[in-house]
Amino acid sequence: MQEPHGQKQGFILITLSIIIVVIAAIVNGSLNTGANFSTTTYSLSVPFINNARGETSTKPSQLSLVGVNLSGAQYGKQGGAVGISGTDYIYPSTAELDYYASRDMNVIRLPFRLERVQPTQNDPLSTSELARIDAVVGYAGGKGLKVILDPHNFGNAWGANIGSIDSPDYAFADFWHRMAQHYAGASNVLFGLMNEPHEQSGQQWASSAEAAIIAIRRAGATQEILVPGTNWDGGWDWDASGNSAALLETIKDPLNYFAFEVHNYFDSDATGTHFTPTADSDIGVKRLSGVTNWAQQTGNKLFLGEFGVPSDTQSLMAMYTLLRYMEQNSDAWEGGTYWAGGPWWGSYPMSIEPTRAAGVYIDRPQMFVLRTFVADTHH
Repeated sequence: MQEPHGQKQGFILITLSIIIVVIAAIVNGSLNTGANFSTTTYSLSVPFINNARGETSTKPSQLSLVGVNLSGAQYGKQGGAVGISGTDYIYPSTAELDYYASRDMNVIRLPFRLERVQPTQNDPLSTSELARIDAVVGYAGGKGLKVILDPHNFGNAWGANIGSIDSPDYAFADFWHRMAQHYAGASNVLFGLMNEPHEQSGQQWASSAEAAIIAIRRAGATQEILVPGTNWDGGWDWDASGNSAALLETIKDPLNYFAFEVHNYFDSDATGTHFTPTADSDIGVKRLSGVTNWAQQTGNKLFLGEFGVPSDTQSLMAMYTLLRYMEQNSDAWEGGTYWAGGPWWGSYPMSIEPTRAAGVYIDRPQMFVLRTFVADTHH
């Protein structure tokens, strides 16, 4: 999520008040039962859209990757301070992974601080930090979850912008070469090169990203790579930011196994920092139609690394409409990860982390919408 910085189509909105005893039974008729994951009865007003865009798609109606960002490991003071695990930052627990797997998610995006993994440029990776990531990757794999490794550094590393004299491309490439060597045998890992670079020009960032891609492949890793753009990785201005031209010209993966990662929020300035109801249910589609068309015309794939809404009905409608559009254009879209889960969010309006009462998990309204697009990924 970025730091603080229309032609209407007909649809029929049916709002139902539903008593949910087991949410999974509603989506696909199954749930990993157990004391920790029983869902308490509650009443939820959920929007359903019938023919939301007035279209009948002949494309495959399936998103292959649907899940959540699990925040925690990126927390702590900025400026190179590593902090203390469990106090300043946390990694997802097995209980969290169990919960999201029980809700049929098949991918998590794992934000972490790059300097905790490699405190000094070109030095070996931290064995203690790798052990924490290893634990998540290994347990998630056993639950059928892929893990996107996401250095959540906003285009900065070791106190300077990546691609600068103080944080050169070869140092960024060295980090990814070592990570790729370590995780080359982990089939459930995807490499997310960087979260939301924004100081670099489109061409500057494309060159840094390509250096990392080559380093990953030279390490022998064959997993998918997610390549972000500059300007906060915003999908709404993919062309104006210079991403469309620079990335298309520069990114050359020897295995041709990558997708471009974009982010999208539904508030007035697309930052995800305002939590009033979304006035236009089509706003997500309008913001991402350009990059979708670009991907289709150039034969590229897209992944929505971050998106999120507060829990009011209008905003849930906007989330549903965008995911429906992505599903209808799954020749371009692989899927996405909701922003965000994690136990330290508290009252954050866009949190999808479940609440608990008497040891029972209570799903957020956003989870109900997200699961609508997860079921097909398990068939």
